[in-house]
Amino acid sequence: MNRMPFDWTVVTVAHGLIAAGCLVLGVRLFAGLPEGSPARRRTGAFLTVFPAQGLVGVFQSLTSLPAAAVVLHLFGAALVWAGAVRVALAVPSRPATGPAAQPAGGRSFAQLTRSTTDTSPR
Repeated sequence: MNRMPFDWTVVTVAHGLIAAGCLVLGVRLFAGLPEGSPARRRTGAFLTVFPAQGLVGVFQSLTSLPAAAVVLHLFGAALVWAGAVRVALAVPSRPATGPAAQPAGGRSFAQLTRSTTDTSPR
């Protein structure tokens, strides 16, 4: 009896394609970050763990899901998520520029929320 009525081949392929897309995004991010930056170092560490996680996934898929491989893959998933969060926190954000950054009235959020008693120059 099948507990979950999924076509596991389709699920596995979709999972792999999404992972491959994430890997491509990680490589592009790594290439775009300045050398020696904390964000680039964290992205490099992430790009070391991520393919290893993929290899464990391929191994478990080809060997009928041995329990040890499943546990290792779940542990790797936790490491990948922790690494992704560390990368996201390390990548510097850029302030928005251009017409989309300004509200329709032409004033910034800071200008709109400034107190009416504020006497600083505008």
